[in-house]
Amino acid sequence: MMQSKIDVAVQTASGKIDRILIAGKLYECWESEIVFTPFKTYDPNTFDLAPPSLIVKCEDGKERKYQAEHFIDLQTARDEKLNQLGI
Repeated sequence: MMQSKIDVAVQTASGKIDRILIAGKLYECWESEIVFTPFKTYDPNTFDLAPPSLIVKCEDGKERKYQAEHFIDLQTARDEKLNQLGI
């Protein structure tokens, strides 16, 4: 489980806004390199190594790939909250 640092929403064909990710909410995540292939992935435009990414089970039940920098692990989230509270 990882906590999202971003909100993501899309507009459907009917014009309705669907929220896919909600900032601060916990999501089930997997490292994409482990899920798809043991090989490193590269950016198709620059041929540089792609940043680490996660496969995330979104609000609509679909799995999507997002950069790992948009998520925080539970221990780090707890530590940040304790620091905010001054504990």
